[in-house]
Amino acid sequence: MATSRRSFIRAVDSLFRQSMSDMPQRTRQRVVVLTLSILCSGSLTLRRMASTQAYLTLQTTCAARHKRRLRRVLNDPLLTWERSAAPVVRRLLSRRRARRRVMIIDETAQAEHLRVLTAALWQRGRAIPLAWVCWPGRTKPTVS
Repeated sequence: MATSRRSFIRAVDSLFRQSMSDMPQRTRQRVVVLTLSILCSGSLTLRRMASTQAYLTLQTTCAARHKRRLRRVLNDPLLTWERSAAPVVRRLLSRRRARRRVMIIDETAQAEHLRVLTAALWQRGRAIPLAWVCWPGRTKPTVS
Protein backbone atom coordinates (compact mmCIF):
# COMPACT_ATOMS: atom_id res chain seq x y z
CA MET A 1 0.00 0.00 0.00
CA ALA A 2 2.76 2.48 0.92
CA THR A 3 4.58 1.81 -2.37
CA SER A 4 1.48 2.53 -4.46
CA ARG A 5 0.87 5.69 -2.43
CA ARG A 6 4.45 6.85 -3.05
CA SER A 7 4.18 6.21 -6.80
CA PHE A 8 0.88 8.10 -6.90
CA ILE A 9 2.48 11.06 -5.10
CA ARG A 10 5.42 10.96 -7.53
CA ALA A 11 3.05 10.92 -10.52
CA VAL A 12 1.11 13.95 -9.24
CA ASP A 13 4.36 15.76 -8.41
CA SER A 14 5.76 14.99 -11.87
CA LEU A 15 2.64 16.32 -13.60
CA PHE A 16 2.82 19.56 -11.60
CA ARG A 17 6.59 19.90 -12.09
CA GLN A 18 6.16 19.65 -15.87
CA SER A 19 3.13 21.96 -15.93
CA MET A 20 4.35 24.61 -13.46
CA SER A 21 8.06 24.85 -14.18
CA ASP A 22 8.17 28.59 -13.41
CA MET A 23 6.67 28.18 -9.92
CA PRO A 24 9.00 27.93 -6.90
CA GLN A 25 9.50 24.35 -5.70
CA ARG A 26 8.08 24.97 -2.21
CA THR A 27 4.92 26.51 -3.63
CA ARG A 28 4.56 23.63 -6.09
CA GLN A 29 4.91 21.14 -3.22
CA ARG A 30 2.10 22.93 -1.41
CA VAL A 31 -0.12 22.49 -4.47
CA VAL A 32 0.74 18.78 -4.53
CA VAL A 33 -0.18 18.45 -0.83
CA LEU A 34 -3.47 20.27 -1.37
CA THR A 35 -4.34 18.19 -4.45
CA LEU A 36 -3.53 14.90 -2.73
CA SER A 37 -5.57 15.96 0.29
CA ILE A 38 -8.59 16.63 -1.90
CA LEU A 39 -8.18 13.38 -3.84
CA CYS A 40 -7.63 11.17 -0.78
CA SER A 41 -10.34 12.71 1.38
CA GLY A 42 -12.89 13.11 -1.40
CA SER A 43 -13.85 16.45 0.11
CA LEU A 44 -13.07 20.17 -0.01
CA THR A 45 -13.68 20.57 3.72
CA LEU A 46 -10.45 21.51 5.50
CA ARG A 47 -11.36 19.45 8.56
CA ARG A 48 -11.91 16.28 6.52
CA MET A 49 -8.80 16.86 4.40
CA ALA A 50 -6.68 17.39 7.54
CA SER A 51 -8.09 14.29 9.23
CA THR A 52 -7.29 12.22 6.14
CA GLN A 53 -3.74 13.59 6.05
CA ALA A 54 -3.26 12.81 9.74
CA TYR A 55 -4.52 9.27 9.17
CA LEU A 56 -2.32 8.64 6.11
CA THR A 57 0.94 10.05 7.45
CA LEU A 58 3.10 7.90 9.65
CA GLN A 59 4.05 10.85 11.83
CA THR A 60 2.36 11.67 15.12
CA THR A 61 1.14 15.09 14.00
CA CYS A 62 -2.50 15.79 14.72
CA ALA A 63 -5.23 16.89 12.33
CA ALA A 64 -5.10 20.47 13.67
CA ARG A 65 -1.52 20.83 12.46
CA HIS A 66 -2.45 19.53 9.00
CA LYS A 67 -5.38 21.96 8.95
CA ARG A 68 -3.01 24.88 9.67
CA ARG A 69 -0.75 23.72 6.82
CA LEU A 70 -3.69 23.54 4.44
CA ARG A 71 -4.76 27.05 5.48
CA ARG A 72 -1.27 28.33 4.66
CA VAL A 73 -1.55 26.73 1.23
CA LEU A 74 -4.88 28.44 0.60
CA ASN A 75 -3.51 31.80 1.79
CA ASP A 76 -0.37 31.62 -0.39
CA PRO A 77 -0.44 34.67 -2.72
CA LEU A 78 1.49 32.77 -5.42
CA LEU A 79 -1.30 30.21 -5.77
CA THR A 80 -3.73 31.80 -8.17
CA TRP A 81 -5.83 29.95 -10.73
CA GLU A 82 -3.65 31.27 -13.54
CA ARG A 83 -0.40 30.06 -11.94
CA SER A 84 -1.48 26.79 -10.38
CA ALA A 85 -4.50 25.10 -11.93
CA ALA A 86 -4.64 26.54 -15.45
CA PRO A 87 -1.29 25.06 -16.65
CA VAL A 88 -2.26 21.60 -15.37
CA VAL A 89 -5.71 21.73 -16.99
CA ARG A 90 -4.16 22.90 -20.29
CA ARG A 91 -1.63 20.07 -20.16
CA LEU A 92 -4.26 17.43 -19.37
CA LEU A 93 -6.57 18.67 -22.13
CA SER A 94 -3.78 18.76 -24.72
CA ARG A 95 -2.86 15.13 -23.97
CA ARG A 96 -6.35 13.90 -24.79
CA ARG A 97 -7.15 12.91 -28.33
CA ALA A 98 -9.83 14.98 -30.01
CA ARG A 99 -13.27 13.92 -28.88
CA ARG A 100 -16.51 15.40 -27.68
CA ARG A 101 -16.22 17.35 -24.44
CA VAL A 102 -19.00 18.15 -22.00
CA MET A 103 -19.07 21.63 -20.44
CA ILE A 104 -21.10 22.32 -17.32
CA ILE A 105 -22.43 25.79 -16.52
CA ASP A 106 -23.81 26.01 -12.98
CA GLU A 107 -25.12 28.85 -10.84
CA THR A 108 -25.21 28.07 -7.13
CA ALA A 109 -26.45 30.05 -4.14
CA GLN A 110 -24.85 29.78 -0.72
CA ALA A 111 -27.51 30.61 1.88
CA GLU A 112 -28.68 33.73 -0.01
CA HIS A 113 -25.50 35.70 0.80
CA LEU A 114 -23.29 34.47 -2.06
CA ARG A 115 -23.83 33.31 -5.62
CA VAL A 116 -21.29 31.54 -7.82
CA LEU A 117 -21.44 30.92 -11.56
CA THR A 118 -19.03 28.15 -12.60
CA ALA A 119 -17.95 26.79 -15.98
CA ALA A 120 -16.48 23.30 -15.66
CA LEU A 121 -15.29 20.46 -17.87
CA TRP A 122 -16.86 17.06 -17.20
CA GLN A 123 -13.95 14.60 -17.09
CA ARG A 124 -14.05 11.00 -15.83
CA GLY A 125 -17.09 11.54 -13.67
CA ARG A 126 -15.83 14.79 -12.12
CA ALA A 127 -16.20 18.47 -12.88
CA ILE A 128 -12.92 20.34 -13.41
CA PRO A 129 -13.59 24.05 -12.80
CA LEU A 130 -12.27 26.24 -15.60
CA ALA A 131 -13.71 29.65 -14.66
CA TRP A 132 -16.01 31.14 -12.07
CA VAL A 133 -17.40 34.44 -10.87
CA CYS A 134 -18.82 35.28 -7.41
CA TRP A 135 -21.16 38.04 -6.31
CA PRO A 136 -23.22 38.83 -3.21
CA GLY A 137 -26.63 37.22 -3.09
CA ARG A 138 -29.73 39.16 -4.15
CA THR A 139 -27.69 41.60 -6.30
CA LYS A 140 -26.62 41.71 -9.93
CA PRO A 141 -23.36 39.90 -10.85
CA THR A 142 -20.13 41.80 -11.47
CA VAL A 143 -17.13 40.15 -13.08
CA SER A 144 -13.87 40.74 -11.20
